[in-house]
Amino acid sequence: MAKSSYIHPLLDIEAAVRSLLESAPVPVAALSRSGDVLGMNARMQEVSGYSPSQSLQKKFLDVLHNVVERD
Repeated sequence: MAKSSYIHPLLDIEAAVRSLLESAPVPVAALSRSGDVLGMNARMQEVSGYSPSQSLQKKFLDVLHNVVERD
């Protein structure tokens, strides 16, 4: 099977997972192995107070600390 035949199904799965996480009613953040924020859904943005561009410059522990301080 050619490599290109795997790409389309993987893109479909990625889109479905992304849609699910973005619409989740609970806070969700995607992190790198080193703890950098790679992205977050709208609920996580709401509870953390960070915009998407601000969150990409943070470590998750910094974001989490901000959530606790806001509560």
